[in-house]
Formats: sequence, structure tokens, C-alpha cells
Amino acid sequence: MKKKLSLLLLILTVLVVALTGCGKSEEKKEEKTAAADAKKLSICFVVTGQLGDKSFNDSANAGVSLIAKNLGYETKVIEIGRDQTKWQPTFEDLAESGKYSIIITNGSNAGELIQKVAPNYPNQKFILFDTKLEKNIPNIYAISYEQNEGSYLAGVLAAMVTTSNMPGTNPDKKIGFIGG
Repeated sequence: MKKKLSLLLLILTVLVVALTGCGKSEEKKEEKTAAADAKKLSICFVVTGQLGDKSFNDSANAGVSLIAKNLGYETKVIEIGRDQTKWQPTFEDLAESGKYSIIITNGSNAGELIQKVAPNYPNQKFILFDTKLEKNIPNIYAISYEQNEGSYLAGVLAAMVTTSNMPGTNPDKKIGFIGG
């Protein structure tokens, strides 16, 4: 799951950069590419909670680290804790600063708040992971996971491995599952 989220964030960032650089002519493309190079993408990941949970927050943080390391973009991680009275002022301050191209946060915790804040900052892009939007807000991209699909594929793979001659497989041809 950690690698999946990290890869998803990396791919999403690359797509945002690619879409931002599109133009109608080669000349405009070159101008936009030069402008993009002049101002590299900057990302702020706002943790609604703390790091160290070995779950969503740490997985997203790993993705942000990969973006900084592999793409060279400026990144910042802010842990704002669980005190929700600090959340809105933090998001508003970040959006007003204009310093970050994208602000990323866990939508299951802060999704409702971001949907309230984002319309006031139409030039600021927000990414919410682990949530769906009920209404379309142009500067918010929401990522929702269909975990049952990944579980299904894991089951298919387990069945294929169990019936194969792969070394180390269970000779009883049994598959188990532990839910968390």
C-alpha cells in the first residue's frame, strides 16, 4: 500500500506538470517550458495528525520524499496535529502565501474543510487523498481508492501461485487471509 500511494503521488505530480506545460504551438510550448523551469513545482504536504503512523501519513510522506528526490521539486511537510482549530488557519495561510503549487492533505480528515477553503483561493491547487468530492471544485483533485480491486487482484495472484510449481508455495494448496 505504501509503494502504491507513493507511486500514485509521483505519477499525479508528473501529470500535473505535463498538463501545465501544454500549449497550442511549439513556440508557446517552449515559452511555457521555460516558465516552468524558472518556477519549479513546489509541494506542501499537510499532515492532519502526526507522522509515524506507518499508514496513510507515512505513505504519503514517502511519496513526497520521492518527488523531491527523483524530480527535484521543492517539498515541505507540515504536521498540524489533531487539533482541528489549527487546520483552517494553516490551510488559509498556505494558500495565501502562494509559495506552493500544490497543497496535499488527507481528505478523509480535512476534505470538508478544504472544500470550504479552496473556492476562496482559485489559483491554489489542492490534492485530497482517500476521499471523494460531492461537488466539482476546479482547484481540488480528489483521490479515492477502490481497495476491493487490489484485494481481488491479490487473491487472483495467490490462487495462481498456489497452483503453480513455484518454490516455497504451500503444498496443501490453501490460501489464507488476515484482515486488519
